[in-house]
Amino acid sequence: MVQSIFPLTDQVTEMGLIRTPYITGKHKLFKAAIAFTPGLVAADLTAIEADFTGYAAITYTTCGPVYVDPAGGVTFDTTVAVFLDSGPAVANDIHGGWIENAAGDLLVAWQLASPISMGAALDAMNVELIVNRFGPRNVVVVVNGVPQ
Repeated sequence: MVQSIFPLTDQVTEMGLIRTPYITGKHKLFKAAIAFTPGLVAADLTAIEADFTGYAAITYTTCGPVYVDPAGGVTFDTTVAVFLDSGPAVANDIHGGWIENAAGDLLVAWQLASPISMGAALDAMNVELIVNRFGPRNVVVVVNGVPQ
């Protein structure tokens, strides 16, 4: 017997509302370890924002559509943010990143299990977030093609 589960229309609608501020959000990277606490705000991360040669925050202009995820729940993906080092003048070990909305409020923050070095010309980080609700995961960060 085939089993199917269809999300409620309300779930798809809610995920659409969650997705909206990501469309014009800014994706930034941070260069030092930080404890994630419930009171974390964008200003905490801005204090340790990356500054490797060539670094610039990525402003999104679109995100993937909301879809029913085969793994469960309702999902959307950010577009891939490409951070490129034009170094070697200033190097950073990247510990994670965050996305803030147009008003500068924190939408989501993520940390890597191990820092990634950005210190040589053409070092690159390609980062995509997969945001899921009502399913088995919340946010999956994919860096250089590898889920973190």
